Amino acid sequence: MVDRILVAPDWSPSVTELCAEGATGAAGYCHELVGCRPGSALELLESIRASALPAYAEAGLDLVGAFRRAMADDDEVVMVWSFRDWSTWSRFEQLVDGDSAVATWRVGVRPVVTSWERTLLVDAALAPLRTGRQPEVSDRRPLGEI
Repeated sequence: MVDRILVAPDWSPSVTELCAEGATGAAGYCHELVGCRPGSALELLESIRASALPAYAEAGLDLVGAFRRAMADDDEVVMVWSFRDWSTWSRFEQLVDGDSAVATWRVGVRPVVTSWERTLLVDAALAPLRTGRQPEVSDRRPLGEI
């Protein structure tokens, strides 16, 4: 379990915007936790905006959010990407180490990156991108029913 307080740049989509656009992680999500040189999270976020967004989109992944960790040494970035199906995910994994825009971007940011961890996630029952809205109090169920 990893807990973070995250701050999104202005260009990262909000949950409200994603729901309005009908965004979904039909198959799942790629959660990337990227450690970077202290003080370089904003530089890395700018590189994500300028280069990773088009590279990942070309690979079939859509940005759910990009963030820097708050109350820290400006040394960590979190990215969440959605993918439509498992074949898209499989192709993406091949592109990470292959001859692709994704691989080129990752090599380019290597001087500021200290670690990189990728995890796959799926929607929870009341996740906004599954339901198309933020959960409401009326959505709650007694623990005995879960």
